[in-house]
Amino acid sequence: QIFTYWSLFAPTTLLNSIRSKGKIALAVASSGIASLLLPGGRTPHSRFKIPLDLHEHSVCPIKKNTHLAQLLQETSLIIWDEALVNHRHCFEALDRTLKDIMSSKDPALSSKQFGGITVVLGGDFRQTLPVLPNAKKNEILSTSITRSHLWQRCKIMHLTENMRLRSPSLSEPQRQKLQEFATWLLQVGEGTVPSSSPIDQTDASWITIPEYLLLPLEFRNLEGLISFVYDTSDSSESAAYLCERAILAPTNEIAAEINSHMIAKLTTEEMSYYSSDTIDDDTNNRATLEALYPTEFLNTLRLSGLPDHHLRLKIGVPIMLLRNLNTSKGLC
Repeated sequence: QIFTYWSLFAPTTLLNSIRSKGKIALAVASSGIASLLLPGGRTPHSRFKIPLDLHEHSVCPIKKNTHLAQLLQETSLIIWDEALVNHRHCFEALDRTLKDIMSSKDPALSSKQFGGITVVLGGDFRQTLPVLPNAKKNEILSTSITRSHLWQRCKIMHLTENMRLRSPSLSEPQRQKLQEFATWLLQVGEGTVPSSSPIDQTDASWITIPEYLLLPLEFRNLEGLISFVYDTSDSSESAAYLCERAILAPTNEIAAEINSHMIAKLTTEEMSYYSSDTIDDDTNNRATLEALYPTEFLNTLRLSGLPDHHLRLKIGVPIMLLRNLNTSKGLC
């Protein structure tokens, strides 16, 4: 098994190489957005049926002699991109499952990591580790794959060359600017950028961002940010134009504020859609729960991974599928 840092070119090259030989290579990525960048990519929870509620003895509910089990038995390579954001129990659950499935093909494979299938895990420790609500540093680190018994048998490989800088379409000034940004970004990730803490702040995480990466002073507000990213001309109504632009927000509340502000700027007709928030009818104390949690209260809750109670849409507003409920029937 291999753990490697890579650019987008590396997994695509590996997939094309294996598939060109008539072999099966599965590609998964830890987020839905990242999975779209891989040919035939899906999320690991979708592909391997990884449980949402994980513990140290979890297994993936893949039954033997099913189509998925037969697919895994014929698989030569599994590529898992952005693997570092997943809890180590995800990899351990897949390891147990593959050992069980592959043992039907060859009993000796039950003792090999991932059932003898080569698994390439891609990621960068400078980026986001598993997200645990209200967790401390040691708790987050304990969920990383490096704390798993699987890590001891992984071969670590590093990419040392920036392939984007080798693009023939770049001019020399563009290449120098990209090199400058890449060098600064690596220094941020490695913690080697000189600290620039304010006098009243002793936190060493304060750094100075280069001026060329900052918006002009007159654009450093919400209205200025939106006008900087999205043009107000007719081209902003095309899907291709919108797909090339995005505003990143640190919290869901800020994202909702920006969305509302931008939707209000569109002149097309607005449609409102509302969720159906009710207490489960099968509960024995339904009447008590209804009194404690009235519909009006449920409608105010904002949950990660779910849209708000009031969904406002207009023609020209992009929408994102948060979770595919039935992949066999398409986008659901």
